[in-house]
Amino acid sequence: MRMALAFAVSDLSLKDVAAWANALGVAQITGPGLFYRLREAEAWLAQVLAQTLQSQVNAEAGCRMPLRVVDATVITGPGATGTEWRAHVLIDPRTGGFRSVELTDARGGEGYGRHAVESGEVILGDRAYATARGLWAMRSAQAQVVARMNPHTIRVCDQERRRIALQSREKRVAKVGGKDFNIVIPIPPERRSRSHKTWSLSRAVAWIPARAVAGRTRHGEVIWVLTTLSVEQASSLEILQLYRLRWQIGLFFKRLKSLCIPTPYLRGKAPRQNRGCWLVSWRRP
Repeated sequence: MRMALAFAVSDLSLKDVAAWANALGVAQITGPGLFYRLREAEAWLAQVLAQTLQSQVNAEAGCRMPLRVVDATVITGPGATGTEWRAHVLIDPRTGGFRSVELTDARGGEGYGRHAVESGEVILGDRAYATARGLWAMRSAQAQVVARMNPHTIRVCDQERRRIALQSREKRVAKVGGKDFNIVIPIPPERRSRSHKTWSLSRAVAWIPARAVAGRTRHGEVIWVLTTLSVEQASSLEILQLYRLRWQIGLFFKRLKSLCIPTPYLRGKAPRQNRGCWLVSWRRP
């Protein structure tokens, strides 16, 4: 394990790592010998990673509900001048495996509604997923949400359903720990046109109770996390710690792109288009 980590996180070659191991008495091995052992250690390293992630999830998450992480990444081919495809992925942070994936073109926006989730799951998302319609999609599926929130882009109301500005409450956030604000999110009516005119709160089709959890970074910046979990399920500090698990999907994308080649280029052509979306999707049964 020490040799695998030394090779993975440093600029040392296999020969250098073998010499380092010999000098410290870790192992008597050559560069080629280390190469053959690392090549055969993939299943073992995957098991170690899964156990490490499992312990981290259990330690940081106050709730014991199934966790999922959702995000999207851009895929481009040789000679591309812009975004060609966007992969929308849902993973299990405990195992690092796929739960569902959908491939769209550049016009396919991110959203919770793209993934079929199960009742009781907690879905972690970034600011692109903290939308009223996305929240409604998860509520309809009886799933819970933990997502980074931009208070400028989502309507937030108090318990009396009066609109409030969370930015005005940032002074109440301490330097350490989290601060809870009980809010409700109005769900906008169905959009019948491309007009971006504002709509009245009286036209809201539903109201979803939620919590806005605020915390400060090491530089004093306030971050907002939106969640539908109750205080009994996870405290404000546990919500902030839970959101930190999103980094795993970034590593997942990095590994995926380093190992995979888009299949359309293997066939010599791009996938067929239909109304702005690529007809490629998969969900775990």
